Amino acid sequence: MDIAYENLWVHFIIVFLAGLLIGLELREYRMHQEEESKIYIGDTRTYTFLSMLGYILYVLDTKFTLYILGGIGFILIYAIFYHYKLTKEKTHILGLLIGLIVYSFGPMVEILPLWFIAMVLVSVIFVLNIRTSLYKVTASVKKGEILTLSKLILLTAVILPLLSHKQISEFVPISPFKIWLAVVVVSTISYIGYILQRYIFPNKGYILTGILGGVYSSTATTIVLSKKSKHRYGLSHIFSSSIILATGMMYLRLLLIVAVLKFSIVRFIAIPCIGFFLFSAAIAIIIYKGYKRPINNMSNDPQRTNPLELKVAFLVALLFIAMTIITQYFTTHFGKEGLGVLSFVVGFSDVDPFVLSVINGDYNISNQLISAAVLIAAGSNDLLKASISLIFSDKKTGIISFLSLIFIALSTIAYGIYLM
Repeated sequence: MDIAYENLWVHFIIVFLAGLLIGLELREYRMHQEEESKIYIGDTRTYTFLSMLGYILYVLDTKFTLYILGGIGFILIYAIFYHYKLTKEKTHILGLLIGLIVYSFGPMVEILPLWFIAMVLVSVIFVLNIRTSLYKVTASVKKGEILTLSKLILLTAVILPLLSHKQISEFVPISPFKIWLAVVVVSTISYIGYILQRYIFPNKGYILTGILGGVYSSTATTIVLSKKSKHRYGLSHIFSSSIILATGMMYLRLLLIVAVLKFSIVRFIAIPCIGFFLFSAAIAIIIYKGYKRPINNMSNDPQRTNPLELKVAFLVALLFIAMTIITQYFTTHFGKEGLGVLSFVVGFSDVDPFVLSVINGDYNISNQLISAAVLIAAGSNDLLKASISLIFSDKKTGIISFLSLIFIALSTIAYGIYLM
């Protein structure tokens, strides 16, 4: 590869500074790690010289011969040092890994764009700084969750592209590809809410529980908060606001699902979904403002099931297929009136399978009618949550939540009927 010699001094300075910055950061890292304080090879100057050496050897021979020999020499020196390190019962190879990265800056600055070098530099510094936080997160990760995530990534990246795009049958008007794509989308959105709840905000207030829980499952969050309200006297305004916010987040969640899977109907459903979210948020704020006394409203909610567990994903897929068959039957035999009734009925259970079926199925219905069905199902699901809050909450929380959710539900259903 030809070298642009007029840029040599610029590239040399970049390599020099990159090696120096990483050396300084590694020195600071070692100062806070007692077990590594006296057993390591090189300091800030060593890594600066190593980056300079990698660049010089590459410039002298762009066929990589000198560069490779220099790299082998560094590895051999480290191997001798590592043998000594093992006698002291130290097994870390962080110095070797960072040394190799620094050494690679030489050819990197000539072959790759500058943004890539900057990204590598920032990544190294970032990883060195998150050791403590990373250990805490790793220790709190539930057993089997990483394996579950890996399985779903495999099924998404490998299996999904292989699935057929052809409709399964006349009675199941959807392709295997669309079925699994819908499951992946819904599971991923729920997973984001799950991760935020469990790991990012482990000691959260009830308000934040409602917001994040609404991303995961507004119905499950309503059940949890309603039951907790019976054991926290005097917090009815807090619990009611949280429950209503969970319902408000459901509208944003539905809008996101629709936008990903069937963007053509966003123009019909975006305004009502955003509107009902803002409407719910406004009611929650008004109720919350009615509470004056400062409190410590930290919650330790029981953790939900990981939505990326394969058994959960397959269950959603089966419910999706079943709901597609039912929706096909109702739309074929009863038209839009049948779809409206079905939308209202299924809202009293898990609304996701129906929403997935109605936006993904190949039915002879308009986008406006699909939007109406989604909103009616959401409204009836609000009726379910209103009933849950009345049954499981303390009296005051139940009444406030029930009346608020009933108002939101009837407004949503009325708008859905209007679209029909």
